Amino acid sequence: MKKLFIFLALTLFLAVPLSATHAFEVKIDNSVKLNKEEIADGNVYASCSDMTIDGTVNGDIIAVCKNIVINGIVDGDLIAFGDSITVNGEVKGSARVAGTNLNINGIVGHNINAFGTTINLSASSTVGWDVLVAGVNGIFNGNIGGNLHGYISSATISGKIGKNINLKIDDSSAMPETGGLLITKDAIVAGGLTYSAKQEARIESPSSVVGSTTRQEIKSNGQSPIDIVSKIFYKLSALFLIGLVLLSLNKKITYQIAENIEKKYWQSALIGLAILLLAPFVIFFFIFTIIGIPLALILLTIYLSFISLAIIFSSFFAGDFLLKKIFKKSINSFVVLIFGLFIFVLFASLPFVGWFISLLFVVCGLGSSFLTIKNNQNA
Repeated sequence: MKKLFIFLALTLFLAVPLSATHAFEVKIDNSVKLNKEEIADGNVYASCSDMTIDGTVNGDIIAVCKNIVINGIVDGDLIAFGDSITVNGEVKGSARVAGTNLNINGIVGHNINAFGTTINLSASSTVGWDVLVAGVNGIFNGNIGGNLHGYISSATISGKIGKNINLKIDDSSAMPETGGLLITKDAIVAGGLTYSAKQEARIESPSSVVGSTTRQEIKSNGQSPIDIVSKIFYKLSALFLIGLVLLSLNKKITYQIAENIEKKYWQSALIGLAILLLAPFVIFFFIFTIIGIPLALILLTIYLSFISLAIIFSSFFAGDFLLKKIFKKSINSFVVLIFGLFIFVLFASLPFVGWFISLLFVVCGLGSSFLTIKNNQNA
């Protein structure tokens, strides 16, 4: 099991470009700050609750934090995952960001790859190359030098697009006057507009789009990429909220369960598999007794709840185990949780092997929870 988690970690980190491996800084704390006069020579790796960069980073920033604010200069790329990510300064390379609220108010020299609930490029923002988005709400009021493309539920464009727009709009549940694609009279699209949507785009001024406008038919077979992306994001958000409640109620028992997974992973997996397979038979037994139906419903609720909790506990273990291996010290529990859940959701969504990874997380979490409760009762 340890080899599996190390493999997952290596897979994630091999996908990250390391343009300045000759020098780097690792910053792990509740709050990470680089003051205006400070310079970090090389890459900055950070895991924290709040991160503020007012100075200069002569390399990449790779961060997993709740809140990230870039007011200074990043000479390389910004690779970040968090709840809120804001760029007020300058990223000379590309910005690859994922979170709930993504705000670009400054300069990104190359590309933006953004995955989030709200993606906002304000009027003061400038992007040198292309913008690729996947999310729910997009507001594009800035200056994009290249193309704007991706998958989104609703998009408002009031800025300047240097080349083409190619968007797939998931507007099936939107009101005609509010959702879908809106290109205001202030927008300038130097190229063409190609979009897929059930509703016609609202273009306030035909002269805003220099090239041709093409609306493509939406294929109804299978799930659209925005559906898949949204499901992954909302699954991560839901599990994270439950995990936050668990940590706030009893952080100690969460670490105990994680410790049992590490020290007794075979025992945890076998016990968890037994619980996963035998519990439905017990529930069905009470259902067939008629009089036991209320008890069966209670047991079913507890059973389903513990499956979700088991995923969170196993994800917490995965995050804690990997981050300790990488940074050689204990990490903020918030970062451990979000990192572990990200690993679970990402790999559980893979075709063919995703079901096995989900099963592994469930049985280990169930078994370790059982062992922890038993140990605490005997103590």
